[in-house]
Amino acid sequence: MKALLIAKLRIKLILKSPRNIVSLFLFPLILIYLISYIYSPNTVSTVPIAVVDKDISGYSKILISLIKENDVISVLETNEENARELIRKNKIEGAYIIEHGFEELIKGDKYPKITVLKSGAAIGADTISEIIASGVVRLLSNARAANIVVSEYEWRGITYLSKDVLWQNVFDTSESYWYPEQLMKLKHRQINGAVEIGGDSLGNMGLGSGYIGIIITFLVLSLGYIFTTIVTEKREGTLIRLYLSLSEMEIILGYLLSMMFFLIVQILILHLIFSKVFNIFYGIPIYSFFIIMLLYSIYISSIVMTIAIRMNITESLNSYYSIVVILTSIVGGCFWPVELLSRPFQYIALFTPQGLFLYIIKLTRIGAYFEVIAYSLLIITISILLIRYSAKKLSIIIQGEI
Repeated sequence: MKALLIAKLRIKLILKSPRNIVSLFLFPLILIYLISYIYSPNTVSTVPIAVVDKDISGYSKILISLIKENDVISVLETNEENARELIRKNKIEGAYIIEHGFEELIKGDKYPKITVLKSGAAIGADTISEIIASGVVRLLSNARAANIVVSEYEWRGITYLSKDVLWQNVFDTSESYWYPEQLMKLKHRQINGAVEIGGDSLGNMGLGSGYIGIIITFLVLSLGYIFTTIVTEKREGTLIRLYLSLSEMEIILGYLLSMMFFLIVQILILHLIFSKVFNIFYGIPIYSFFIIMLLYSIYISSIVMTIAIRMNITESLNSYYSIVVILTSIVGGCFWPVELLSRPFQYIALFTPQGLFLYIIKLTRIGAYFEVIAYSLLIITISILLIRYSAKKLSIIIQGEI
C-alpha cells in the first residue's frame, strides 16, 4: 500500500532531527518522572503539627504514638513557647497541648483536657483535632472497660489479683483488639458525576483524572511538529508533487499513519514506565487501556490532519497549536475535575477530545461497557468522516493549484 511508503518516509524524515527525537522520546521520560513524583501513591504529603506533652506520662506517650501512626500528619514534639513561635511563622498547622493530669483523668474515667493552638490561616486544624480525639476515645474506652471489670470483681469479692494488676490486664486486653488492624474497616467510594468507583483503600482506585489528563494533553501536544510540517508542506507544494503519483486518500492515510506511529510509541514508553518503574496501574484492565489509547490516537490524528489541511497560516503556528491544546485540555478536565462545575459545563467538556476520552475511561472503570462501545463507535465514525473530508479538501486544494 502506497500510504505505508509515505508513512515510512515521514517517520525517517522526522527521526533525522535530534531535536525531534528528544521531543518525541526523551521528553516523555522527563514528563512522567515529574508527574509520577507529584501523583504517585508512594509520595506522601503530610500536615505538620506540634505536640506539647505537659503530662509526660505513659498514656500521653501512647497518644502521641497513635498520632504518629497517621500517614497524613507529621508530628514535632516540642515545648509550648516554640510551638507558638512556629504557628506565628505559619510553619505548622497547629499545636496540641496535652495538659497535666491527662493519665490520671483517663484512669478515673473522666475526660482529659487538650488545648489546641492554631493560626487564623489554618484550614485543617479542626480535622486533626478529630483525629487526636479518636486516640483519646480509644484510651478512654480501654480505661472504662478496665474500671467496669475491676468494679465487678470487687462487687463479687474476687481478689486473686491485685486491683492494679487486674486493671492493667483488662486495659491491655482491650487495647489488643485494635491490632493488627482497626476495629472498623473502611471501604472507599469515589463519585465523579455519573461515574462511581471504589476499593478497600484510596490508593487502589487507579490513576486520577489529573494524572491521565496530563498524559492525554501531552500526546496531543506531541503532534505539534507534524501538524506544522503538514501545513508547511501544503503551502510549499510538497503535497502537490506527491499527488502526481498518489491519490489524495493515500496521502492523507500516509500522514495519519506516521502520526499514529509516534503516538503509539510514546504510549508504550509511558506504559513501561508506569508498570515497571513506578508500579502504577490505570484502574482499568490493561487491554482496555490500550484499546482506548488506540482509539484516542486515531481520533486526534484525524482531527489534527483535518485542521492542518484547512490551515493556511504558518507564522507562529506552533504557538497557536499549543494554546488551543492547553485550552481544550482545561475545558476537558485534564488538570482539574469537571464535576466541580454545573451540568452544562460538564457536557461542554465532552465536546473536547480530551474530555471525551477521560469520560470513556471513567465509564470503563465502573463497567459501563455498553456506553463505552457506543462512544467508541461514534469516535470511529467521526474519524472516518474527518479522514474522508480531509482527502476531499486536499483534492480541491491540489486541483486549484494545478
